[in-house]
Amino acid sequence: MSEPSTWQQFLDPARYPPAPDAAMLPVVVGVTAALLGLLAVWRVLRPIGKPDGGLPVQDSLMALALGFTALLLPDILGFVISQNAEPDPMLLGTLQVAIALVCIVLFARNPLRRQEEPVPTPPWVRFEPVWLARVLPAWALCYPVLIGAAVANAALLVLLDVPITEQHHLTRLRTDDSVPWIVGWYVLAGLGAPLREEFAFRVVFFGVLKGWLSQAGNAGLWVAGGASVLLFVLAHYPWQFPVLILPLTALGVILTLSYVYTRSMWPGVMIHALHNSLVLTFQFFVLAD
Repeated sequence: MSEPSTWQQFLDPARYPPAPDAAMLPVVVGVTAALLGLLAVWRVLRPIGKPDGGLPVQDSLMALALGFTALLLPDILGFVISQNAEPDPMLLGTLQVAIALVCIVLFARNPLRRQEEPVPTPPWVRFEPVWLARVLPAWALCYPVLIGAAVANAALLVLLDVPITEQHHLTRLRTDDSVPWIVGWYVLAGLGAPLREEFAFRVVFFGVLKGWLSQAGNAGLWVAGGASVLLFVLAHYPWQFPVLILPLTALGVILTLSYVYTRSMWPGVMIHALHNSLVLTFQFFVLAD
């Protein structure tokens, strides 16, 4: 097996530990690429519409209940069904999709809210095909951002002498290469995770905070966006896998921008699903040993 290149070392640092004396340049280049990429994503998405996405304050309680249900219930049921073992990806992915869709439908119809008929369609569930002209370029621009953030994160950990541990999901998905196993991971990461996370972190957590801070103007938008991104990062155990902190932050910013400017969850679901599916494709078919 040939020696890994410097590029490989900083893109897959858990398997190919980088050398400390080569870490400073990747930090500078990676941070610069990520910031320029985020600026480009913002400029692509900004013309879609006025930034918003807040929820009515009276919907907050139901929104939070359904957001936590979509995030937590699939994992709880998965472990119960699997008798406290790691759930099969197809089982967990199916639970995530089913429960997320139920929560989305319940909140869209919101039977607890008294409204005169007909009940208007909430803006966060609509989708305009014209958005594709900007959503798809935003997705393509994700990759300079995320690669730059990943390289900079790995290099910073090397400079700080922090151990680099690979995310356990990536380690686990390489334990099998059967067709049902691979399909299960695409259902789990390519469909289930985007549905539940975009509903919970963007529609619910961002929307509730933005609704509460509706009188604060742009400051409320920044606070709600920052809190949504922070919760998104914390949900992926950054204290166990610090190599994910900058890439997850960058992805969270992009997904939040897509929600803020479209006021709909579906562009974020699309970007999130395409991103996760491409990561799986590389792990299964390109980076596999």
